[in-house]
Amino acid sequence: MNYLPRLVRFKILVMSDLDVVEHEDIFMLVKSKEDLDDTVEKYKKLYEREGEVFVRTEWLVLSYSHAVTNDLVAAKAEFIH
Repeated sequence: MNYLPRLVRFKILVMSDLDVVEHEDIFMLVKSKEDLDDTVEKYKKLYEREGEVFVRTEWLVLSYSHAVTNDLVAAKAEFIH
């Protein structure tokens, strides 16, 4: 099966008794919806000690052309395993 990875922006919000902390945006390439779900769970576990964790995801549009490398480098994108 051929596929093209998709770029996703993750916004992580942590809600404690006193505050809501928004962590910086994280950009990643994902291969499938399952990869996306696994990554969300990993970030929830990573921040769970700070409070209740919410992860917002946004699929970003990439045009697969000669400029795609520049787009990925600018977004600091990386494959997840």
